Amino acid sequence: MFTLTMLIHDYEPCTVLARPRNRVMFDSLLVGLGCSPLPQQGAGDEDGCRDDGDQGQATAGFPGGAREPCALFVGGEEQALRFLRSHPGAFACVLVAEGEKGDASGLPPDRCFVVRVDDPGALALFMQEACGRIQLWQDRMKSSMLQNGSYQHLIDCSEDILGNFISLTDLSFRLLGWTRGIMPDDEVSRRLVEKGYHDAETIEVFREHRLFDIWERQGGLTVYEESLTAQTESASYIFRMQGTYFVHVIMRFNRRARTAALMDTFDIFIAHLETLVRRDWRERRGGGPVYTRTLAGLLSGKLTESTAIGEELAVAGIRREASFTVLVFSPGDSSGRAAASERHYFMSRLEGEFPDEKIIEYGSTLVLVHQGVPTGDGGASPGEARADLLSRTSLFLNLHRGACGCSDIVDSAFDLRFAYQQACFALSRSAVPPRMPAEGAVPLVLPFDACYLDFLLFGREENRDLDLFCRMRGPVARIARDDEAEGSGNLEVIVTYLSYERRATQAAKALYLHRNSLLYRIDALQRRYELDLDSCAFRQAFLIEYDLMVRGGRG
Repeated sequence: MFTLTMLIHDYEPCTVLARPRNRVMFDSLLVGLGCSPLPQQGAGDEDGCRDDGDQGQATAGFPGGAREPCALFVGGEEQALRFLRSHPGAFACVLVAEGEKGDASGLPPDRCFVVRVDDPGALALFMQEACGRIQLWQDRMKSSMLQNGSYQHLIDCSEDILGNFISLTDLSFRLLGWTRGIMPDDEVSRRLVEKGYHDAETIEVFREHRLFDIWERQGGLTVYEESLTAQTESASYIFRMQGTYFVHVIMRFNRRARTAALMDTFDIFIAHLETLVRRDWRERRGGGPVYTRTLAGLLSGKLTESTAIGEELAVAGIRREASFTVLVFSPGDSSGRAAASERHYFMSRLEGEFPDEKIIEYGSTLVLVHQGVPTGDGGASPGEARADLLSRTSLFLNLHRGACGCSDIVDSAFDLRFAYQQACFALSRSAVPPRMPAEGAVPLVLPFDACYLDFLLFGREENRDLDLFCRMRGPVARIARDDEAEGSGNLEVIVTYLSYERRATQAAKALYLHRNSLLYRIDALQRRYELDLDSCAFRQAFLIEYDLMVRGGRG
């Protein structure tokens, strides 16, 4: 494949007098008479991941292109006219010598180039030699692909003909290949080559210049004349598979200046690269963690105790009963603001930091599900494991930024949907000032229990199922159930104590108890039910729960 620009770019002097309106890509060069028949039409592209827009016949002959390959005939005006009449899908390049009139009025304008040159024969030979070099390059790329070659192999084949620094990264910004014989001049590319991935410092640069948003909107091959991360121009192409940011190739014009011929050459390189991208996409789509679908079903509530198959949970490595904690992340400042490419990067870093946890992309967020080890198996208590998880997550967010909401601990896999909803609510509160007075700075990881009062006051009407789930598991409901089973009046004692704003003397008098007896009992209940009566938010939430219970039902 080649364009006329690629064949004549280095030939001087040479002037193109006329050309078709659309850019055209050719698959063979024919000089003179006695031409062979045109190649047959190739197979179509069923997936379609390139985004070239309306280029006329620009993709003719591309691997994965859906249009018929076409030939370019090179010769005089009469020969060209005869050839075009015999081959309706072909094009012609009419060579006109200096001093000749060059009247091409009888030729179809949309199928002809007219080139004026001092020596038509020398130009025809030059074009043949250039076509041979280009074809040899493409044959090497095809051979590499047939031998299951890597992205690096394809770049190695193309380094000399492109002549600039090229880098290729995947959806997690890991380096897939680069021009090892051409070093980059900019700091971002140098760091990429040195580390093998774009690190947190570089990601911060991308965020600062809003590159994630720019890449989200980018379509087709794009030239950045004023690069935000380098002193030179750059050309960028993003492969999107089913709309997903997947592979990103960038060429820095740090050795050869940008020309139409070089852009056409880079476009052909991208077309061949697409074959490997498709291969990797198919492998990724067919692979992935075995627990992904099962976990998504549990989070959505579609997988319930009545629909779950025991073997499905076993294969996914999810126990029916365990201590589960759900963390929901957003790489941006609030849920849903991060571009897909930023989420992919964040996902890869999460997987590296928490290799033993189950992590999936769910909606516009990333979800981490921690399944505790039974204490009988030598594991830490659920509370200790959760505290350790939150500490590690805070360290992670210190480095990679983002927001995170954390659920309460739930004891059943079929309650994961409620834990997910808790974490999502906490995430939504982590990026905005709470509507209730805060008791300190908002932590990097906001637990649901820290914003539970906010939920009772402002969120329960929007999610009645979660409201009922939380209150049935809350301290008020638990104490009430134990009171009924044991014949005790502990709930009345706590409510009275809180109603008198923890003034023990007055509360004891109302309960007909000695002050010391009341304080001893309150202390015992705090330990038994893990009540944080020193927290203003907890006390208010407790009384609201009690009020809703007294009023009956959902309030």
